[in-house]
Amino acid sequence: MERLKHETRAEHLALEARVPLMQPGLTVPQYAQVLRAFASVVLPLEQRLAALPLPDALKYPARRHTPALQADLAALGLDFLPHPLPETLATSLPAAYGTLYVLEGSTLGGQLISRHLKKHLNLDGTSGAAYFSGYGPDTGRQWRAFTQFMRDAEREAAQPGWADAMVQDMVQEARAAFAVFAAALLAVAPAPRGAA
Repeated sequence: MERLKHETRAEHLALEARVPLMQPGLTVPQYAQVLRAFASVVLPLEQRLAALPLPDALKYPARRHTPALQADLAALGLDFLPHPLPETLATSLPAAYGTLYVLEGSTLGGQLISRHLKKHLNLDGTSGAAYFSGYGPDTGRQWRAFTQFMRDAEREAAQPGWADAMVQDMVQEARAAFAVFAAALLAVAPAPRGAA
């Protein structure tokens, strides 16, 4: 898990720099662009993940963010077009774990974003900001359960040479997922000033 975090840090920071949601002058149209970009990736990506034989221990159905995104889009009267996903994204379990690392990690940052949306746009989990609310007050516990699942998966794969290959697959997948989100954001809005 630490290697995954360390080796995807640059992509994570680059994506954060492209998301303008923490700006004090944030407007609803700016927020709507970001929401549509995220929906264009998350919805088709979660469909792909749901088709994989994910272990029951992950409790994946309860981790899907599609319902929250659909509620937000409906609350704000928005539609979206699916962003093209690389054919290799989320096609194996190790790769899926890398994608889930990106999706689940975003629930932590979403806690800051949801407070900002409430303060500056008066949006909350019932009025267009459900996705960024993550699991609400349960977000920390859900993240800890996910990280424990990931550590267990890595431990169970600790056969000679296989664990390293699995982690490398997760790292490559997480990097690809970050890149898809960045591309989707760029497709709907130029990068904010100062973003790489």
